[in-house]
Amino acid sequence: QADLAVRPVAVEADDWMPVQVKSTKAVRKEEGADFSPRTYHFFRSVQGYPSMPVICVSLDVPQIWLFDGSVLARGPHHLKVTEGKKWDVWPYRCNTKKGGRGSLSARLLDAYDSDAFMKTSLETIL
Repeated sequence: QADLAVRPVAVEADDWMPVQVKSTKAVRKEEGADFSPRTYHFFRSVQGYPSMPVICVSLDVPQIWLFDGSVLARGPHHLKVTEGKKWDVWPYRCNTKKGGRGSLSARLLDAYDSDAFMKTSLETIL
């Protein structure tokens, strides 16, 4: 069910964190309630990943978000991330720079250290 499994380099135990990846190719536009144009990113089938980080990647911009699969499980089946709105803010949005606070790698390390996400053997994930 996971697309990939990660663990910090310093961890030698067979304790891997499963991760789901969702992507969208194109940014979409719609008219907001105030008739102003809004840009959004649409991700399909984001439910079904409890206790697992879900990485959403927009390839057009590029932009990256990291969500708790348990949070997404309580919402609609698809996810619409409108720029500057509920899902497009910290703690979900990652910066796209290599390394540093807020980067995807730093956020995945934080997720690994959190009890909110499962860790298991690689054999179980595969």
